[in-house]
Amino acid sequence: TPALRSQGNGGGASYTYTDGEAMLIPQTDYFYRLSEEDNAGNREVLAIRSATLRAGEAGANLPREFELKQNYPNPFNPGTVIEYELPVKSDVAIKVFDMLGREVQSIVNEQKAAGRYEVKFNAARLSSGIYFYRLIAKSEQGITLRTKKMTLVK
Repeated sequence: TPALRSQGNGGGASYTYTDGEAMLIPQTDYFYRLSEEDNAGNREVLAIRSATLRAGEAGANLPREFELKQNYPNPFNPGTVIEYELPVKSDVAIKVFDMLGREVQSIVNEQKAAGRYEVKFNAARLSSGIYFYRLIAKSEQGITLRTKKMTLVK
């Protein structure tokens, strides 16, 4: 983590923190601590702030359903972007298949929090042709499959 350097007399600053992919639970108190550390390694807590996530806030901007978007650009050479959306925490896999149904590459294979994601796919080692990419999401809601077609032109 890079250090924050003060400018001028260091009389004021504004900090923002984003929880990223953390799974926040409604009606739960969260605490954030801002501290400073000098060059000698001495640490001082400057502030402790709390925030309570209210019911409904967590899902306000979350997708309502599983979705696999069309890659762009398409056709592509050799890179493209694949976007997908998850309404709930899921074990996610995105795999690429050739026209014969053989898996040629696994792009994503991890647990993800509910949200919107994009992944860059580099097909430099593949030959020109039509490929399929599939989202496999395993969650408490069951298994969701979505498949799209993309064209690699070299």
